[in-house]
Amino acid sequence: MNASHRINIALAKDHNESLEEDFQSHQQSVPLHENTLLFHPLQTGAEQMMTTFATLAIGQAPGGEIMPLLNEYIPTENLTHVGLLDGLTRLEIEQYFAPTIDEPIVISRLRDGSRVVLSSQRVEQALQEKINWMEEKGCEVILLMCGGEFSGLQSQSVMLINPDRLVPPLIDGIVGTNQVGIIVSDTEQMEQQVNKWKNLAKRPHFAVTSPYLFNEGEIEESGADGKRLRDAALSLKAQGAEVVVLDCIGYETHHGEMLEEYLQLPVLLSNTLVARLAAELII
Repeated sequence: MNASHRINIALAKDHNESLEEDFQSHQQSVPLHENTLLFHPLQTGAEQMMTTFATLAIGQAPGGEIMPLLNEYIPTENLTHVGLLDGLTRLEIEQYFAPTIDEPIVISRLRDGSRVVLSSQRVEQALQEKINWMEEKGCEVILLMCGGEFSGLQSQSVMLINPDRLVPPLIDGIVGTNQVGIIVSDTEQMEQQVNKWKNLAKRPHFAVTSPYLFNEGEIEESGADGKRLRDAALSLKAQGAEVVVLDCIGYETHHGEMLEEYLQLPVLLSNTLVARLAAELII
């Protein structure tokens, strides 16, 4: 190991220790009560300095389904990824985030591919804590890599990019009076989705299929998973859809390309639109 490597390792160690001390100080300064959710901020990529641009995922720091898309528009060295559930076991997740009966929910996925159902209220509270911490560490732009109506999130100076606020008016401006068909990931969130898209010129049609059913994000045109996605899209076309929107972070560019060829209709991906716009803020 040369001297340069030893210096780099020492600097990384000092930085981690500094983050640890900051977090311990933050814990001591916040009064504990029944609904306080405090999480360790040392997450994936914590050995790196916090960049001015960062993503914040509801689940665990973005995996294979979103990284290639982001890196297509945003250089890797300009990104820090933070996940709300990083470092938590499934038992801890259930303890902190289990929803009550009839409570609004958020659905996310862990790195092992398993699905988790979370309390929307508790997620919003924990997101606010993360935003506060990221802002303290020098982050200037945070891209929320999640869907959900988190209208209460605030910041002192950081710019919050919330896809659920940004995407519907953007799609509305693109499609005009054309009939939209929207593919969402879960029936349990349908009420939230209907409210999210209520301001389109025409009431949209909906179909449900999850990208997380696909093996490692891949889709074979002849496979069962590919058939589920095609059938969902075809049902929208049969209802009169002139444009199809894939509204889930798990969908990738090749999903949209496959559907465009199959349906002979324009297909828009929410996450592609958001990634392109976010890239404009740091280039």
